[in-house]
Formats: sequence, C-alpha cells, structure tokens
Amino acid sequence: MSMETHQQLGSFITGSPEPTTDEKIWGALAHVSALVLSVFGPLLVILLKGKQSIWVERQAKEALNFQATMLAMTVVMLVAGLLLFCFGGVLLWKLLAPLGLAVAVLSIYAGIKAHEGVLYRYPFNVRLVK
Repeated sequence: MSMETHQQLGSFITGSPEPTTDEKIWGALAHVSALVLSVFGPLLVILLKGKQSIWVERQAKEALNFQATMLAMTVVMLVAGLLLFCFGGVLLWKLLAPLGLAVAVLSIYAGIKAHEGVLYRYPFNVRLVK
C-alpha cells in the first residue's frame, strides 16, 4: 500500500496515517456488533461514524458485505433445505451450525484485527457495498 493510500485511511481529525484509538474501537465494533445485530450493526456504524472516518467506513462496509453474504447463504440453504427436504435437504440444515460458527469466529477475529489497526478483509466476501 502506498503512503498516499495509507494516509487516506487515517483520521480526518489528526491527519495521521494510523487510525486513532476511537477509530479502532468503532472499526472493531462494526465487526463484532454483527454477532447480535447482523447487517444492522455495521450499517449503524456507517451511519454514525462513516462520514467522520474513511477507515471506520471501510471496516464497516467490509463487515456489512460479509454479513449480507452470509445472510444470503443462510437463506439459500434454508430454502434449498425446505425444497429438498424429502431428498436429503436435512444435510443442508446440518451445515447451518458450522456456517454460524464460522461467521462468529471470523467476525470476532476481524474485530480483533480492527482493534489492532489492521484494515481487515474477510477471506470470502461478495462486496456489494463499495
């Protein structure tokens, strides 16, 4: 990452290339809040702090995209499980627990990385919100 790009991610207030402590907390909150609020947690962070910090906005958008992707996968698996119930759809239902565990683990890990000041990218994510 070039210095120019890195500086753009820093605080508007201090002009520092590193996120402030407040930005790190809000970035972590964007990821971890999704455990309880799904897509609404990161969306709330975007609405509250997105205009004040590009870094927080990017963290929240990454979390929002991940939660939306996982929500879509869950809905598809539920619908497919219902439609295929007679033909082995139960297997799809059994995959929901590992998917939920993966979402929780990745969200917590992303929150930790954001709190460390790392602009975290989820390993699989459909980036609908840019």
